[in-house]
Amino acid sequence: DRRGRFGGPECAPCVCFLSATTSTAVRKTMRRTDKEISSRIEQDALLAKGTILHLALVDGGAPYIVPLDYGWDGTHIYMHCATKGKKLDCLDADNRVAANVLPFHAMTDKSAADKACDLGTWFQSITVFGRAHRVTDPAERTHGFQVILRQHGADHLPFEDSPAVAVLRIDVDHITAKGKTPPASDAQAG
Repeated sequence: DRRGRFGGPECAPCVCFLSATTSTAVRKTMRRTDKEISSRIEQDALLAKGTILHLALVDGGAPYIVPLDYGWDGTHIYMHCATKGKKLDCLDADNRVAANVLPFHAMTDKSAADKACDLGTWFQSITVFGRAHRVTDPAERTHGFQVILRQHGADHLPFEDSPAVAVLRIDVDHITAKGKTPPASDAQAG
């Protein structure tokens, strides 16, 4: 039984989850290995392409997700936010995080679909698991802001640090990525 994207089993299960009893992500095998992107070079490229990530935090045992601008320096993810608020309260209580970036997505050709389960999505998705920390060292704060500005193509702008802004860094424990890209003929036609 191979139903389509909206019909059931075709959807892949979660490949990692944060364990309540351990400090890091528990690795699971990706069911659809044909979609897995395991090359570190390709994973770096995906993180470098994105501009917004969805940061998942633990909020008293419940999930909490917030979108943020980010920058990837090849080792760490940097983000910025206000110095007070729910996400920082969550991080102070439990700094385990997951972050997802979707640098590419598009629907398959809708005109070729006869029914809903014929529809699908071309995509590239990367999920990072780790621990987030507030950055207090002035040199690293400057580095973090520069990384974020570079990610958004704005590294030519002058930068002045502000005590009203918190800089966060994710120390990456594990990365998973997957994708389904259109065949060359579809990509050229779209």
